[in-house]
Amino acid sequence: MGPVVGRWVDAMGIYHRGRSTFFGFADGHAGKRSWQSQGLVDWCFTAIDYPGSFAFYRNVPAGDIDEAADWNWAVEGYAYKSLTGPIFRP
Repeated sequence: MGPVVGRWVDAMGIYHRGRSTFFGFADGHAGKRSWQSQGLVDWCFTAIDYPGSFAFYRNVPAGDIDEAADWNWAVEGYAYKSLTGPIFRP
């Protein structure tokens, strides 16, 4: 992810046509995120279904409160916040 500019980098794995991704964290725990944004989910599926037309980057759309919630969840867990400068918050 590009935390300073508000850009997803590479799609998350969303399996079994659901809306969720499982994450392994550095402290040893695992968790599941159910994505709220349909646009984000569709972008992730495009990577699987149509790899030739997949855009590697996705900007967080202005005004999309669901994707803003997904983005804000992701940057809360970003380990290098102190090294990258201000984090983009939609």
